[in-house]
Parts: sequence; C-alpha cells; structure tokens
Amino acid sequence: MGAAIAAPCSFHALSRRHAERAPRACLLSAGDSAPRAAAGALALELCDLHAVGVDERLIDDLRGVTVAYPQWTARSTPGVTWLQGTLSPIPGLSDTALVTTKFPHDLSVAVESWAWWDMGVWIGPLHTNYGRGSICTHEIRHGTWVRGRDRLWQLLDLISVWVVRQMHVRYLGFWPGRQVLHTPEERLRDHLPGDLCGCDRLGLTFDACCRTRDEAHARTFRTVRPFPSRRPAPDVLTLAYTAV
Repeated sequence: MGAAIAAPCSFHALSRRHAERAPRACLLSAGDSAPRAAAGALALELCDLHAVGVDERLIDDLRGVTVAYPQWTARSTPGVTWLQGTLSPIPGLSDTALVTTKFPHDLSVAVESWAWWDMGVWIGPLHTNYGRGSICTHEIRHGTWVRGRDRLWQLLDLISVWVVRQMHVRYLGFWPGRQVLHTPEERLRDHLPGDLCGCDRLGLTFDACCRTRDEAHARTFRTVRPFPSRRPAPDVLTLAYTAV
C-alpha cells in the first residue's frame, strides 16, 4: 500500500467546522417557484446558483445529493460547488473517510474527489489519478460513470465502493476485484500480492498473468520514465479546507 501524507488540518477539525456552520434555509425543489427551508445537514446554496444562471441540470444534480447523502455539506465559489461529507461504509468498523468533491459548473470540466482517513491521512496513492491525486473510481473507457449522463449521487456511490476497497487493502493487503493498470511500469509498482492483473484479463492474478513479461520488459528498458505526482496539490488542500 502506498505511503500516506497528512493534510494540513485534521479530520476532526474539519468535522467540527461543518457542525458549527449555520445551515442555509435556501433550497429549491423540483417545481418550486420560491425557496423553501432546507431539511437535514446538507445546506446546498441552490438558490444562489439559480440566481447567477447556473445550468438547471447542474442544480438538479446537486439537489439529488440532498436525498442520497443528506449528511453532506456544500458551499459554492465562482464556477465551482465544493461538497464534503464522511463515509463509514461498513457497520461495525470504525473506519471513516472524509471526502471532498469538486463539482465544476462547466459540464466540460471533470468532477474530482479526494479522501482522507480520520486524523487527516490522505487515502492514496493507490487508485488515484496522476497530477492531483484525485480518486479513481473506474476506468474511463468502460463508461461506468459519465458526466451529463449519470447523476452526481451515483458517483458518490462509486466513491463509497472505492473506500470499501481501500479498507480491504488496509485490512487484508490486496485490492479486491478488477482493476486496470495500463503499463508494465504501473503494474510492477502498484500491484499487491494476490491482486487480479491490471491488464484486465478476467480471473488471473498478476503473478499468474503479466508479472514475468513485465519484469522482462523492465530488464530490457532499464530507464523508467518518472511518474507524475499522485498527491493532492497544495491548492487542492487549501480549497478543500477553505471553500467547504
């Protein structure tokens, strides 16, 4: 499992900050012509978004989160809504993840999420994206979740599954189920004992599938290109803390 880094503020400080923030009574439901009081802990600034002309499809997408994840909080900055909440996906286990999601108002820009274990320990780099260390819930070419086609709460469901898989690594030492690792360098670096092979052939472990060939590749091409960072950039950590 990859090394963890600490966020600049603790999980408990963030959680306390959410609890102390006064909720906004400004939520539009489908068909409403005027705002009504928002119920639950998720205080989405949907009225403000509507007032500045944000696409109604995006507002409706955020509205769906209030039903599926009512305990989450949200706050908008120009062009972006930041959502944050905790996930404790397996009853009886104390493992809790704090998830921050960046939801751009431009449909052409990808949604990104990051997660931390309690005490502010970032969950990564295993199955996070290059560049900004965001959560990688699925292989893009599989079309598991597509922005504009699928709902935001469905992506949060996939993140919940990703957290469970990270818990599996935490307790049992290998990634459960299918995964995709495109290159020999990635497979040699990221595979854990018992992992299914990242070449995406079903049913074979890495040891029984690509390890011998990938090790031969590594011996032949001794110069391995450096990988881009997979850690959250400082601006992500700052925005995640100050914007939500």
